[in-house]
Amino acid sequence: MTLGYTRKYLYLGILSATTICASFSIGVMWGPTGVAYAYAVSTYVFLIPYMAIALHKTPVSLSDFFKSIIRPAIVSVSYGLVFISFKNYIVNTNSFFILIIYFIMSWILYLIIFMLVPGGKKEVFEYLSYFKYCFFKKQ
Repeated sequence: MTLGYTRKYLYLGILSATTICASFSIGVMWGPTGVAYAYAVSTYVFLIPYMAIALHKTPVSLSDFFKSIIRPAIVSVSYGLVFISFKNYIVNTNSFFILIIYFIMSWILYLIIFMLVPGGKKEVFEYLSYFKYCFFKKQ
C-alpha cells in the first residue's frame, strides 16, 4: 500500500513469523501433523488481531475484509468437511491416482458448494464471464 505504513507492516511480518515459528516449535512434538495443526491454529487465532493492526488507518475496514471472504470461507469449510468424511472410504493403493481423483473431485465439489451458498451462483458465473473474456474474446 502507498499509505506510508511499511514500517508497521515490517513489524507485523516479524510478529507473524515469530508466532508461526513458535507454533511450529510446539507442534513438532506431534510430528508433521502436529506442525500442520499448530500452523492452522496460530493462523486462525491471530487472524483478527493481525488484520485489525494491518487495516488500521486504511480505507479498508475489518468488516469489509470479512464481507469479502465470508462466502469462500463457508465453501472451504464445507469442502473440507466433505473430504474428511470421505477420507476413510478411499483405499490408499496409488498416491498419484488418489491425488488425481481428489483434484478432479475438488474442482467439481468446490463449484457445487459455492453455487449452493447464497449469492454464489451469481459469483461463479461472473468469474466464468471473466474467463471467457480473457481466453475466448472475439477480435
